Amino acid sequence: MSFTCQPQWRSTYSSQGLMLLIASVSGDESRFPSRAAPIQRRFSWDTPEDTILRKLEWYRRGGESSERQWRDVVGIVNAQSARLDRAYMRDWAVKLSVSDLLERALGDSGP
Repeated sequence: MSFTCQPQWRSTYSSQGLMLLIASVSGDESRFPSRAAPIQRRFSWDTPEDTILRKLEWYRRGGESSERQWRDVVGIVNAQSARLDRAYMRDWAVKLSVSDLLERALGDSGP
């Protein structure tokens, strides 16, 4: 017996503008009953600003000795430079007691 498998593609957009492509093949429901019902999941991820702030917290808690955390922070600042919400980061940096580190990271990043 032979058959042709034609996946059905469906795309959806998240509020962040991320396009997700979902493929299904007719008959999956009978072969995989546990997957027959649609799965409703929410995905979330940190913004670059939140990642920077979190890494600055880890850096501070680690005695400011982790080159990896610092390198990651500076790398994110360099990669996202023009898109970063600096006011948001500065506001939260005060609350998290990492303002000095944030200013240093912003200064250590490239032009």
